[in-house]
Amino acid sequence: MLVQRALTPVSIGLLLAGCLSFAKGAITGGMAVAIAALAFVLVLRTRINPAIMILGGAVAGILVFVLA
Repeated sequence: MLVQRALTPVSIGLLLAGCLSFAKGAITGGMAVAIAALAFVLVLRTRINPAIMILGGAVAGILVFVLA
């Protein structure tokens, strides 16, 4: 139990580092920042499944970057 409690901050740090690395490559402009920020706020404020938010972000990105 003690080892598990000690490794919790390490696993959280590794998860955040991976997310940051992914975000650096995915968020390249102002519109991408807006889509990511909206998805982040919606995930925190609502009980929407994060998988649906990922799908919604992908659709929004396609609509904004390919069709514009």
